[in-house]
Amino acid sequence: MASKAVEHLLANVPITEGTTLLEVGSGTGLCSEMLAAKGIKVVGVDTSIGMVNAFNAKAEKLGLVDKMKSVQILLTSDKTPQQQLGDLLPAAGFDVAFSHLTFHHVPSIKETLLAVMSCLKEHSGVVAISDFEAELHAPEFHPSNIHGEVQRHGLVVDDLARDMEAVGLQQVKVLRPFKIDKDVESGGSRKFQFILSLGTRP
Repeated sequence: MASKAVEHLLANVPITEGTTLLEVGSGTGLCSEMLAAKGIKVVGVDTSIGMVNAFNAKAEKLGLVDKMKSVQILLTSDKTPQQQLGDLLPAAGFDVAFSHLTFHHVPSIKETLLAVMSCLKEHSGVVAISDFEAELHAPEFHPSNIHGEVQRHGLVVDDLARDMEAVGLQQVKVLRPFKIDKDVESGGSRKFQFILSLGTRP
């Protein structure tokens, strides 16, 4: 899933060596390591210290500490990016903010979008959200014992687009770039549609 998400991010967002990227919900760095290996400068944020430690250990093991670093932060819109990220925030803001399989966990999509958008370069910074789509069988994406840990079973395309536009993002578009086969609790496997939602900071 991570490799597919990164593949379609790179195909749809102008990212080159030296691009600065904020990964929201960076986990253990599955996406970040692929991006950092291409010369992209990645700062990851995650609420789990265990994930952050695993991310930074991976960066050291791969010799990518100058290209990828994670910190334990819950981005909020009531604090400035400088207050939250300090020296990790590029002077003009990040070129791209990317998130994979995180937004179905966040309590408020609008609140998170506002916080993320504030970390981007004005007039050019891109928000890119990769997640599975809310479809009839989307609740099967996660086993039933962790349903209480997610806020929603996938993202509704029209709702996400409206939320992105409501916070001021421009040139909003939602793509359906790939599907994945995933084993499910009831037995067998299901195909899950993934979306990639893009918007630019004004």
